[in-house]
Amino acid sequence: MLNYGFRPWGLLPWVAGRLSNKNWDLIGCLSAEDRCKGVLDSCNEATLKVCANFIEVTNPDTKYEEKAEVKRNGLRSEMINSYDVASSSFSSMQLFESPQKLTLWFKDFIRKTNGSVLIDISCFPKRYFFPLVKWLVENDAVENLIVSYTIPKDYPEPSLAFDSGSKHFLPAFQNVDHPVLEEVGILSVGFLSFDLANLLKGSFPNTKPKNFYLLFPFPPGPPNYQKNWEFVRDIESSGKLQNSKQIIRIATKDVPGCFEHIKNIASGMENRTFFLPFGPKTHSLAICLYSILHGNSVYYTQPKYYHPDYSVGINSKEGFTETYGYCLKLAGNNLYGD
Repeated sequence: MLNYGFRPWGLLPWVAGRLSNKNWDLIGCLSAEDRCKGVLDSCNEATLKVCANFIEVTNPDTKYEEKAEVKRNGLRSEMINSYDVASSSFSSMQLFESPQKLTLWFKDFIRKTNGSVLIDISCFPKRYFFPLVKWLVENDAVENLIVSYTIPKDYPEPSLAFDSGSKHFLPAFQNVDHPVLEEVGILSVGFLSFDLANLLKGSFPNTKPKNFYLLFPFPPGPPNYQKNWEFVRDIESSGKLQNSKQIIRIATKDVPGCFEHIKNIASGMENRTFFLPFGPKTHSLAICLYSILHGNSVYYTQPKYYHPDYSVGINSKEGFTETYGYCLKLAGNNLYGD
C-alpha cells in the first residue's frame, strides 16, 4: 500500500473532532498578545479538557516591559477567572533565560504528562518553542502531539520588535556533525530583516547564491505583502538572491506542504543545509521539524524586546476561533519522521 504521508491539520475543533482522546496537557505562553488565550477558546469549542501549563516570558529592564506586564496580568486574571486555569499553572522566565531553566521546567512537565500534549506556539519566541517541540517529538512519553497556532486580527503598523543581536544558534539546534560544510541556506521571509543582509554578506562562506532559497508566505494579503517584499529587497542586497526561482511561494498555514518543499530543496544535501527562520511561525515549525530529523543548524538574530501590541485581537473563521492544529505524533507515530 502506498504511504502518502498524510499529516492532519486544520482548525483545531476539526482536528480534535477526529481524535478519540479528549484529555490533553497544554503548554502555552502567557504574553501581552490577546491571542495567547485563543487556544483556550478553541479547546472549549472542541470540547477538549486541558491541564494548562503556561510559561510567562518576561523581559525586564526594557522600555515596554511595564505596559507588557499590565497586559499579561490582565490576561492571566482572565484565564484564571473565565477559563478555570489554576493560578499554579503559570511559570515565569525571562526572554534570554538560560536554556537549562527551560530544560528543568520540561523535565518536571514530562513527569506529569498523560502522554497527550498540545503545545501552542502562537506567542512563544522561537528560542522557546524550537527546543520545546524538539523535546516533545523525541520523548517517548509523548504518544500524541499537536501544535496549535492562533491567527490575530491584525499586526499594527509600528515596528514590532527591536534591537536584534548577532547571529546565534537557537537552543538545541546546532549542527555538530558538519559545522563547516553548510552549503545550502533556506530563509523564511517575514516582516523584519533587521541587519540580516549585512550578516549574510560576511557569513556562510560555503553558500553560493544558487544554493540559497527563500520561503515566501503566499498569499500574504495587503498590507503584509509590502513588508514581505521589503524583507526580500533587503536580502537581495546581500548578494545571496540573484534569481526569482530562489523564491519558493508556500501557503502560509500549510506546515506539511512547507516541510515537503524543504525536503525537495535540501534533497541530497540534508546534512549540509542551514536555516534562518524569520517568517511566520507555521513555516518556522516546518523548519523546526525538518531540523529535528536531520540535525541541521538553525540561526536567528533574537530581538532584545517586542512591542506589547505585536499583534492585536483574535481572528475567527467559520464561526470558530481561528486556531489551527497540526498533528505531529499520533499513537506514538512521528508523522514527520523518516
